[in-house]
Amino acid sequence: MTHKLADELLKEILAPPLLVPDALFCNTDDVSPFSKVDRSASDVLLVCKRWMRVATSCLYETVVIRSTAQAHALSAALTRNPQFGTYIIATMPNIRELFLSIGVMFADRPTDLYALVANPKIKHLLLVDYRAGSTNTTRRKLLSKIIDAVATWKILSVHLDNDHFRAHLVVEARNDHHVNLGELADKFWDKLATRRALHTIEIACAWLPSGSSYQRVLTNSSLKQLILNSGNVNYSPDQMCNEWQNLLAETSCNVFIKQQSSTILLSELIASQSNISKLATDTASNPFWIPMVSVDAETRVGVWTRILTFAVERQADDLYYPGHFRTSCINPQYVDVYMARSSSAQIATIRALSMHILPTSVDALQNMCTQMDCITPTPAGVNGKYLSSFFELAQQLESATLVGMWASQLDPLAWLTAIGPSVGHSLHRLELGLPKIRQRNGLDAPSMTVDPIALFGNLHTLRELTWTSEHVHLSVVSIPEIFTGLCRLKTLHISKGHQSLFNFLSQIPLPALEEFSLTQGAKRARKFLQKHGCVISKFTAQPCAILASLKAGFPNLREIWVPSHAMWPTNERDEKKNFWIPHSESLATANITLNDVVGSVVAPATQDIIQRPRAEPCVPTFHYHRSMQPPAAVVMVSSLAAELLQEILSFMLAIPEAAFSNTDRVSPFNKVNRSRSSVLLVCKYWMRACTPSFYETVVIRSRAQAYALGETLIRNRQLGAYVKRFRIEGSYSEYLTPAVLHTMPHIRELFLSISVYHRDCPSDLHELVSKPSVEHIILVDHRDASHNATRDELLKVISHAASAWKSFRRLTCTLNVWRKLEGRFFQALISCPTLQSIQIACDSFPRPKNNDSYQRVSANMSLQRLSLVSNYDFSLQQIDFSAWRRYPILFGRLYFTVPSTSVVLRQ
Repeated sequence: MTHKLADELLKEILAPPLLVPDALFCNTDDVSPFSKVDRSASDVLLVCKRWMRVATSCLYETVVIRSTAQAHALSAALTRNPQFGTYIIATMPNIRELFLSIGVMFADRPTDLYALVANPKIKHLLLVDYRAGSTNTTRRKLLSKIIDAVATWKILSVHLDNDHFRAHLVVEARNDHHVNLGELADKFWDKLATRRALHTIEIACAWLPSGSSYQRVLTNSSLKQLILNSGNVNYSPDQMCNEWQNLLAETSCNVFIKQQSSTILLSELIASQSNISKLATDTASNPFWIPMVSVDAETRVGVWTRILTFAVERQADDLYYPGHFRTSCINPQYVDVYMARSSSAQIATIRALSMHILPTSVDALQNMCTQMDCITPTPAGVNGKYLSSFFELAQQLESATLVGMWASQLDPLAWLTAIGPSVGHSLHRLELGLPKIRQRNGLDAPSMTVDPIALFGNLHTLRELTWTSEHVHLSVVSIPEIFTGLCRLKTLHISKGHQSLFNFLSQIPLPALEEFSLTQGAKRARKFLQKHGCVISKFTAQPCAILASLKAGFPNLREIWVPSHAMWPTNERDEKKNFWIPHSESLATANITLNDVVGSVVAPATQDIIQRPRAEPCVPTFHYHRSMQPPAAVVMVSSLAAELLQEILSFMLAIPEAAFSNTDRVSPFNKVNRSRSSVLLVCKYWMRACTPSFYETVVIRSRAQAYALGETLIRNRQLGAYVKRFRIEGSYSEYLTPAVLHTMPHIRELFLSISVYHRDCPSDLHELVSKPSVEHIILVDHRDASHNATRDELLKVISHAASAWKSFRRLTCTLNVWRKLEGRFFQALISCPTLQSIQIACDSFPRPKNNDSYQRVSANMSLQRLSLVSNYDFSLQQIDFSAWRRYPILFGRLYFTVPSTSVVLRQ
């Protein structure tokens, strides 16, 4: 049961539905992702008092305010419980990330925000402007306060990690390439140009902006990255102007173009475009150049076909005016089919275009079939027998599942009457789009009349019908008593239809109809809806008055879709004006959901949510049904073997090798904010199974920890046998006595800091450093300026114990320790038969005076590698490596995972 879990473990379990991902918090889209949340994360806290106590800190870690009511509720909560404010990290005294919209109204009073933006602890600022065209006094004053606060952010000079700074500015705009700062723009960019801790600027822009816009900020020597985020917009090579090339040549800042799927370096993109242009020029000047000349002709045709097929669009957006055919052409500037040097390109071009045939007359169709009979090989995509007449083509559509027809000069009446008998027994989907016919005098041809029985009477298997033709009239005929046409029709889309179409559909039975979509002519469809509304479950229509009366007469209706992208409000101001919310609540009483074009739904309790504000982290949606029972094969944790349970939980208990061997001045364990021992407190079975893994690596950083370890090992001596890696960041000899250290006989890796104080007694550590099982020892000293007799005594203890290392393989130490080691230590390294690797972390520039120590250990024949890892670039000529000819010598940077330079010296 959960009441038996430790608080730390319960907090980890409850964290996913409470924490807000960074991607959502930094999202700068027009529609806030938090406007789509349909449930509150605070529901987790309402389970019981213990869950509320444990998870409150996670809930308040990130606060999102989207309405006045939410701001009032947060103010009341923090007034009654001031300690909640200390939990808030992302928007209170501990704020480090601030997301702020400067699109304020004139009536707003953002006075309290002035103190918020002046917080010196801010490390990450996100500015958005959803009303870039708006200018008012309140907005200008807020901008002025933000610009003045840039100089007060002291924490911008503090490192977040080893390879980048805390400073990170994200600027977002929708109507311009930067936030519309008005007359304050120059002042804002000048402030950023003088901030020496600023590392990254990210700007959302819809196109590649002019380089002069950022010329001032690029002069900032500390700026490392300028990211131009274009979202889904792809920049064309023509936009890489000479202006950006000149700016990139004058600055060390890396300019990136960030798109939805990739991030590319602008300088590399410009260089690649130059290489492509040069290659195109070279090949154009060579009349004998033929691409893929070394492969056979069939392979060349296949490759060209794939390329040109993707160059021709396939999908038609509109049956009347399909952009498919307007854009399905190949620019002759790039590909001249008739003047192609290779016949493969000509055949592939014909193949690609033959998949998109639009005959405009019977003569054109006959001419096309004649020409295609002469093509060898037969074009892929045009299958079957080539027909010499339009009516024979209609009769070949027996196995078609999708038919699209755009007729301009063909006789639509002949087409519509010919298609039914031929394909009625197999056709599942039919799209009819018949534009008006223009006469030679420029006037529209008169509307045509079609017999509906001849058109639809034979379509027995049709399941989806799309009709886009307003000028085609259906004649008034008597419907037979038994009419089986359209008996299986499930989906009906009518974009434009004459009144006679709706009259005919109102008279025939449509027992299988489920979905009905209507784009225009809602009044014409009233009679149709009265007839077939009882079977429709999904209705799609443009906003019209008929939507208000859909509850009556539609017993099976469950979904209404309105093809609009801006139905639902995204902020509090728009919600008061939105008329869709009352309709949604009214339809919800009849169990009908109202959806926009992408399927978003507003819950009927929206008003209640605004009245009961709370933090809105994105909570994953889980659907649970009472009928779901746990499968019989579920294995309970208590039935798992101890070895298997230990493997499952090992990732929570293990300490990575990189963290254990880290020699930075700031210990990686200084940032740990949770204890691994919480896993052992779950139950006695977990404690028994996981204790060996828990004690495998021991890290001592304080006297309290040293005292606790000593007391534990004295009372339970068998626990010391589990210790394999021991990291001690200090002496703590008064607690780590020889009796305690004697309980750990199997230590293989030892991390030891020689930064000891005068009162320490390092002689007691002789038991620790002289263990013969040691394979890897790490020596650091981060107090190089301090000199005392105690540290010298510790160095003597280490040098004396080196001769006892029988399994010693690796040595890692800082350069200042390497300089202080005695000759006895180097003599032990020379005589050690198992030593394989030495790594020296150089906090300072490696000097040639260290050559003597390098030369001394080179006499060890078992040594395989010497690694010099530094923050500085240095020349190989400054160090004499003549004695290291047979060793691979690796040079790298201290704060990079992958060494920046690898040099192997061999003779």
